[in-house]
Amino acid sequence: QRSRMREVERLLSAPPLVSSGSGGGGGGSVPSSPTQLVRIPSSRSRYAVNPMSVIGERVVIAMVGLPARGKSYTSRAIEHYFTFLGCPVKLFNAGSRRRDQGLAGAASSFFDPSNSDAKQQRDQLAMETLDDLLAWLEAPHACDETWSGCACGIFDATNTTVARRRAVIERCARAEGLRA
Repeated sequence: QRSRMREVERLLSAPPLVSSGSGGGGGGSVPSSPTQLVRIPSSRSRYAVNPMSVIGERVVIAMVGLPARGKSYTSRAIEHYFTFLGCPVKLFNAGSRRRDQGLAGAASSFFDPSNSDAKQQRDQLAMETLDDLLAWLEAPHACDETWSGCACGIFDATNTTVARRRAVIERCARAEGLRA
């Protein structure tokens, strides 16, 4: 195991390695086997520019699905992936807003579709959450005030009704810098 660790440390401290293809062309420095590696000392300059700063899109991902079906789990996975890519991303959860406003442990009647008062309250919480998402997309991001690259907001709510999805699309269409 120690020899493995030494090998990893050696590889990490060495200049970058690029695998050569088995394509033709006779160059003295190109190995004939695709498994041989070629050292390219100037290859680090390729990584000096983050490709996410070139793409200037603002994206809203609206999750849709019944409660307890994996929307939040999937949202967090998407958030981790975009973070890995270097794109600013933030998760906006309507359920968290509801719990923060003191409606944690609400009775089942709160989620009853025939309860019009509760439906109006749920829709208002969802739209407030979406407004926060859109405001975050329009603001400069904490990583860099001059950031002009991509940004992604994930709207994590049930959005199961056609009317709610239509309202989300319309609200996003009215926001500056977004396309519906």
